[in-house]
Amino acid sequence: MSDSSTPLHLFVRESGDHTHPPLVILHGFLGSSRNWGSVARKLAEKYWVLATDLRNHGRSPQSDSMTFADCVDDVKLLFDELKLEKAILIGHSLGGKVAMRFACEHPERVEELFVLDIAPREYQPDMGYIDALNQLDLGIMDRRSDVDEALSDIVADDATRAFLLTNLRRNENHEFYWLPNLSVLKRERKTIGGVPLTKDHTFDGPTKWVVGGQSDYVKKSDTALMKKHFTDLEQHVFKKAGHNVHIDGGQDFIDLVL
Repeated sequence: MSDSSTPLHLFVRESGDHTHPPLVILHGFLGSSRNWGSVARKLAEKYWVLATDLRNHGRSPQSDSMTFADCVDDVKLLFDELKLEKAILIGHSLGGKVAMRFACEHPERVEELFVLDIAPREYQPDMGYIDALNQLDLGIMDRRSDVDEALSDIVADDATRAFLLTNLRRNENHEFYWLPNLSVLKRERKTIGGVPLTKDHTFDGPTKWVVGGQSDYVKKSDTALMKKHFTDLEQHVFKKAGHNVHIDGGQDFIDLVL
């Protein structure tokens, strides 16, 4: 679903029970709301679920700017346009950085915060995936399987390739193109990988920090950093999960949220 009055594209799962605050989901780098389809369906057993596409991702508007302040402003405008007084906010990876900053700057709008497998520090985002997508000559490919086969020469892992291919679309001329604004995302890699919070940013509301035990995105030293910014912090480690804890965590993740 896309609402022209909102700044971000939405994937909406309706729940019969609107007595709880809605649940707003922010995806990771090169992801989109589509990556949350099966998880959102399960969470909709209890919540009205709004999964967004961040700017320069999915079907949301593209822009030359990709700062954390931009992304927070986008989310706030979304809340305002949809008249969301409060929501439960879930952010994964890049979306987790945006969610942390939003909660710190607009604590009155966040009932509870879930931060998935990321910390508020500097990272070096892997631009290899963007380079891989840019290397493909989509103009000579007729079928999705052609793109998959060509991409397999660069990205061997089937799951990673399937994730990247969720960004593939056709235009009105039936020609393939990539949804994300690849040039801006690559140019702004230092901004995207940067620290999202200042030393004065804090959020006192309930915060669940969900970490993949098989992921290298979170270090032991990050715990002190998280506690500095988030005073009511619970850490949950899913030992068998990788970076995509919401997928790898399976029903355990669903139960944690529900």
